[in-house]
Amino acid sequence: MKYLFFLALFTTISPCVSSEDPDDLLQFIIDSYAKPCEAELNAVKTCLHSTASNLNISEGYNMFLDKELMISVIEEFENSTCFGPSECANLKVAKYVYDAVMYIGFKVYQQGFGCIENTSLETYQDIGQHCVNLILVSGQIKERSIDSFIDMIKPMVQCMVPRLVCTDTEKSALFAASYKAIDLVDGFIHPEKIRNTLQLSESAISNEEIASALNIFP
Repeated sequence: MKYLFFLALFTTISPCVSSEDPDDLLQFIIDSYAKPCEAELNAVKTCLHSTASNLNISEGYNMFLDKELMISVIEEFENSTCFGPSECANLKVAKYVYDAVMYIGFKVYQQGFGCIENTSLETYQDIGQHCVNLILVSGQIKERSIDSFIDMIKPMVQCMVPRLVCTDTEKSALFAASYKAIDLVDGFIHPEKIRNTLQLSESAISNEEIASALNIFP
């Protein structure tokens, strides 16, 4: 079946390229796929940046502690129509990231923010240091590496969240947001996990292209 498809493809497009150079045929196929995807990617990037430009977003840490501001930001992006159906692998990765970030934002600011606003920065630091000490003493972390960092985050979440001053429902939301964030970070450290989730092959999108999918975001 694959040979018949290639024969049909070759028969259809061969008049459009030089028969003297087989590389022209390969480049024609690559360009036919890549250019529409590049145009789609640029359109999504433009849309996201346009949406962001209409918002009162600062780069300071304090904006993340402003519940109403962050909810308005999330809703503005949710109401945008930047992403549509696409067969482009890089856009599928970008949409995967976008959906994960929207999920995290919803869980934190719509459902779990009580844990944040009821806990002072000093208390966070004290709880965090306590949990780090517990994990180090437990011997769970055998070496210093990116993977060991990821392995440490989940126990940190499991140690810290129950100690925050908020309801069980709010804690559950923070757990969900934290685990989604961990999976997202882990996916960029191990790109094959994102490919598996999206059912993409390495020939469809490389590790470098997965990393570059972040470039479309404001």
